[in-house]
Amino acid sequence: MKFPLVLSLTIALLATVFALQNLQPADVRIGPYLFTGPLALVLLLTLAMGVLVGYLANVPRRLRARKRIHQLEAEAKKPTPGGVMGGEPSPADLDRPIGGDG
Repeated sequence: MKFPLVLSLTIALLATVFALQNLQPADVRIGPYLFTGPLALVLLLTLAMGVLVGYLANVPRRLRARKRIHQLEAEAKKPTPGGVMGGEPSPADLDRPIGGDG
């Protein structure tokens, strides 16, 4: 497994254990609204919101990377003049002796 995945799962597990040990009621105020619920739920929702924000912050970079990959793949499929680096060899290349000047 990759280290970031193991670290993330460890932090999530510790946060869940911590939340489940804190079941007393908690009040959350958002503007004029008041929400009351178990502290465990408030903590888990806060953790989930943080994960969501982190994921959404990463989306533009991933989209740019995916676009760049598609550009490079399309570029790699294009034949090049003279048959160098990929494409089909030109007829002039087929007539030349291998390893000789001419």
